[in-house]
Amino acid sequence: MNGVFSFGPMPLFLHGLFEVPQSGIAPHSHNSYELLFILQGHGLVSMEDRRYTFAPYDLIITRPAIHHYMEISENESYERYICQIAPEHPLARIAQRISARREVIHCAENPLIVESFERLGKYQRECDEAIFSDLLNALLCEILYSVQMADKALLSAPERLSPVMERALEYINQNLFTINEVEEIASALFLAKNYFSRIFKSTMKISPMRYVTSKRLLAAQQLLRAGERPTSAHLRCGFSTYPAFYKRYVDYFGYAPSEERTRMRQADTAH
Repeated sequence: MNGVFSFGPMPLFLHGLFEVPQSGIAPHSHNSYELLFILQGHGLVSMEDRRYTFAPYDLIITRPAIHHYMEISENESYERYICQIAPEHPLARIAQRISARREVIHCAENPLIVESFERLGKYQRECDEAIFSDLLNALLCEILYSVQMADKALLSAPERLSPVMERALEYINQNLFTINEVEEIASALFLAKNYFSRIFKSTMKISPMRYVTSKRLLAAQQLLRAGERPTSAHLRCGFSTYPAFYKRYVDYFGYAPSEERTRMRQADTAH
């Protein structure tokens, strides 16, 4: 697997405290909205071609299919709350309306967001699962609206990593299902293949074609969840043969494409 999270339709909320943290979170992407609220620790978070610093009481918002990774200071504890909201969940409609510029928000001066996460942590420890599920939905709704209304002065400005990357990602997103090899991307940018590949991997911590494949797999997952047959989804998402699609899907998600709808129904029933 490639550090991929794959959850059912109900939000997932987890607390983590790492006294001796690893140096970072490996590059990955997923089809959920992710809210990462930092309690302790400092570091850098990279989202596609954008990089931000983060500190305690920052809220990091990652949207579906956004490639991201973190570099965490090894000199202090790292503690966070993390929440995943599947795109099929009603809360995703609220998350979708949040401006794409709101990726990292300094919440130390927004006590409502801080208190909402603190209450979620308290309720998770003290309430049974059914009651916590209701409280989680209610407080996440409040958090998402608070993010929408947060003062622009609290937004973190990203560092743009490379003009080359910005152009490369624009080309990839426009031609995602037709790109066959890395030379095509490099040629479109008037760059040598090896030079482009080196710049891309240095910035994204992943090769260009692995990035393309991960985007295609996430798109295929959404089609499968919507009821598309695997044998047609693979063609729509740019995979030339079904066996190649099947192998990559299993490697990435850990289960077969045909299991996607069943897993979604089981997750829904479990809640």
